[in-house]
Amino acid sequence: LHHTPFCPYLNDPTLRLDLHMPQPQIQRNGFTIYRIDGVISLHQKPIHFELQIKSLVHRFWSELEHTLIYKNNEFLVNDGFMQAMLGSIRDSLDLVDHQMDVMCEQIAKQSQRNTIGIDEGLFKQLCASSINELVNRKMKESVGYTYDFRKDASILAQYIYIRYFINGDQNEVRMIEFLKYLQELSAHQMDFRSPLPADEGPLPEDVMSQLLIPYWRKKMNTDYEWHTFFTVLFAIQSGSMQEDLVEFAKVIRVLLIQPSWFANLFPSILKQEGDQCRQVAQEVLARVLIEVDTIETIHDEKLFALMEVFRKELDQFSKDTTQLDENCLQQFEERLRHHLTAQFQS
Repeated sequence: LHHTPFCPYLNDPTLRLDLHMPQPQIQRNGFTIYRIDGVISLHQKPIHFELQIKSLVHRFWSELEHTLIYKNNEFLVNDGFMQAMLGSIRDSLDLVDHQMDVMCEQIAKQSQRNTIGIDEGLFKQLCASSINELVNRKMKESVGYTYDFRKDASILAQYIYIRYFINGDQNEVRMIEFLKYLQELSAHQMDFRSPLPADEGPLPEDVMSQLLIPYWRKKMNTDYEWHTFFTVLFAIQSGSMQEDLVEFAKVIRVLLIQPSWFANLFPSILKQEGDQCRQVAQEVLARVLIEVDTIETIHDEKLFALMEVFRKELDQFSKDTTQLDENCLQQFEERLRHHLTAQFQS
């Protein structure tokens, strides 16, 4: 025993563990496992054993696989099918395991926040995590690879919350139902190869929607990041593509422009002139989002940075404007465009 790679266990000199083994290890079925070889001295005879470290859901899956495959002498037909089904079950259990881990962390934090049950923050985190897990799995099935979808998943979770839950009743029950719905989507096909069909319809009257929606329609089949994003957006919604685009544009507008603040700008000039300033400001904002031409425009950190710059510039212009003329409006437009565009140059 003294000439083996096993390290002695401090509380029991008869027990030794091989802690130099690389982890995790690959099993015969192709999945990973944390496994440690050990040896115990019993009546001066070494008895070797294997220590396997698993979560409860992985132990459940291992028992299922062991029963169906290793203990089933009649398992001769559909071997590939059964292996594929077991792999799919394992993927679903991995998602459940991750969600339970997130919930455990949030429950630990709730004692400090003095809240009970699912709230806005927990829902957004679970929703974003579920969407990210779903996309990673479905992209691998559809195109064989994936990329970092976490920022896209985050804005999708924000969108879902604002669209369905921000002013809803019985939100806790409905949030849990929506998270269950996301998990059920794991059994459905999600195609990331095919172009998204054109589903054009009338546009809302606000200038941001009139500019952004046609831009998104164009990008969703010419830019793969946008294509992936809108494939997921349409997959997790039950409405038409046109309805989803209109609602998404509305959410982006709300995140960038707080409605009550925006409506109370320019108290020192005529309402018609104030409306003109607001119209110009929205158009500049939308055109900057289009001109920088990147999916980063809908990510949380960029939206927040744009919102702060937009609000700062509008507050200052509203404060300084007691009389409006074309020269004043043009200078404001140029300054606003410059400061907004600068957010994407770092």
